[in-house]
Formats: sequence, C-alpha cells, structure tokens
Amino acid sequence: MSARLEAEQLYKVFGRRPDDAVERLRQGADREELRADGTTAAVIDASFTVEPGQIFVVMGLSGSGKSTLLRMLNGLLEPTAGHVRFDGQDLTALGDRELRAVRARKISMVFQHFALFPHRSVIENAAYGLAVQGVPRAEREQRAGEALALCGLAGWEKSWPDELSGGMQLGVPPGP
Repeated sequence: MSARLEAEQLYKVFGRRPDDAVERLRQGADREELRADGTTAAVIDASFTVEPGQIFVVMGLSGSGKSTLLRMLNGLLEPTAGHVRFDGQDLTALGDRELRAVRARKISMVFQHFALFPHRSVIENAAYGLAVQGVPRAEREQRAGEALALCGLAGWEKSWPDELSGGMQLGVPPGP
C-alpha cells in the first residue's frame, strides 16, 4: 500500500535569504541564531507519511508552525525546501492551476478561524464542497450526514450555524 500523504524534509523560512537559512539549519543552527539575523524558521525538517485510512494529528504550542505546515501540505504556502506528495503526485512541483484542481478534488483544510454560511443549515454547510464539485444532492447529503455523525453532530443537521457552540462549529463533539 502506498502512502496517501508524504512530507519530505519540509522547511519554511520567512525573511531574508531563506535558502541560506535552510542551509544553516541543516548545519546545526537553531531558531534563535536565525532570528538574530531577521529570519524566522517556521517549519524545520518535517518528514512523515500518512497511510490511507490513517488519522494523523498535528499538535504543538501556539506559534510552533502547525498552521504553516498544514498550508504547505495543501499548497497554500510553498515550502522553502522539501517536497509534499499526495497520492504520489509532487504538489511542490505543480503550477497554480494544477494546485487549484488538487485542492478542489483531493485535499483541503479547515481553518482555525472560518465562517460557516449563516443562511445554510449545518448539513448544507457540511455538503457545500461536494455541491461545488457537482455531486448530486442525495449523495452529498448522505456523505455530509456521515461526516457529521463522525464528529458527534448527528441530530444537528437541520440546525443553523449560530445554534452550535464554537467547538461544535469546528467539528468537536458536544460534551456530556
């Protein structure tokens, strides 16, 4: 079985001369040394594989680079160095048009601060991406219902977004 998602030696450096900063990191420099030169190393040498069906979690303190890593994984940010492969396709080698096609059909993310459509029910919000792809209504409602059930939100399908708690809006199951 081949990997669904692969990150290989990913680096993301912000500031002046990012390629030089990556080389310094590879030679043992730390974040503080780079920061003194006005450079910020957001992600340093991230490598991992996610197999089909596997649940993979990215955890860390605020400011540790989680969102930057996720944005590199779906092509919203270009890595300074390294590669991202999804279903064997090197996303770091794709142009803008090809990346948009991959994000429309294969990979996406839920942002920390996002907006649900207030004029659509919970199930309509959950099914929105499928609607954009042209999936027939019955199929998208069935698939969205399954996804909501996985998040502990079965029974909330006909509710409106403002009826959900903040955690529920993010897909965190309601407490006891």
